[in-house]
Amino acid sequence: MRDQPTETATQSRHHWKPFALFFCGVLLAYVAGAYVIAPALWERYAHQHPWLADIPNITHAGDGEPGDPLNVSLIGTKPELIKIVSAAN
Repeated sequence: MRDQPTETATQSRHHWKPFALFFCGVLLAYVAGAYVIAPALWERYAHQHPWLADIPNITHAGDGEPGDPLNVSLIGTKPELIKIVSAAN
């Protein structure tokens, strides 16, 4: 015959549930914010400011949306850039 769990053992087993629910809530909020809300807000902002598409110092995503800023931009023709970079070596 098995021993019945004591009241303390039962309480300790249910002690993790609030933490698990909190963790799931935080994870759900992060995913919603990072993958749903932020892209929607950025798309709205980018459409209100069409000049963002012409800035040479930012990347563009595959769908043409402006992306991350660049730290360095090289402006010039391809032969000029090759000559400058070769001279720097």
